[in-house]
Amino acid sequence: MRFTPQQSVGELAILSEKLLEDRSDQTIRVPTSVMAALKTKANVDSVSMPYDSPAASLAQTVIDLLATIIRSAPIVDAAGGTTDGRFVCAAFPNAQIVELGLPDNGGHTASTDRGGMHQIDECCSVSDLVKLSKAYGRILERMVTRT
Repeated sequence: MRFTPQQSVGELAILSEKLLEDRSDQTIRVPTSVMAALKTKANVDSVSMPYDSPAASLAQTVIDLLATIIRSAPIVDAAGGTTDGRFVCAAFPNAQIVELGLPDNGGHTASTDRGGMHQIDECCSVSDLVKLSKAYGRILERMVTRT
């Protein structure tokens, strides 16, 4: 399950309960005694609320500059998981939030099962790091020259 701006904490708690109660999908065999012991608890006070930062001029600037640096259209998505943007959005509701980082697979190669973002021996390629550094520099230059 993913927590999105279209859902509430309460709705997710109800969905979780229904999923635990619904035994029609038996792809994972769990003993009935274990299922009976499982409970869902929604930590409403500490939950990381999702946010939505509509694409605006900053996003377009980043997309345009990245395209010139990586020589192809960048992939724009929100599949990165939990981010610090949720804190910025809460404090500055009108902020344009763009998250830009290294590719998820990082330095992972087919020859090894290590490397990549948030994995054992997390690493990245030097080439990706150089491109990211260029991107940050050019974005800052563009933002400064626009003001």
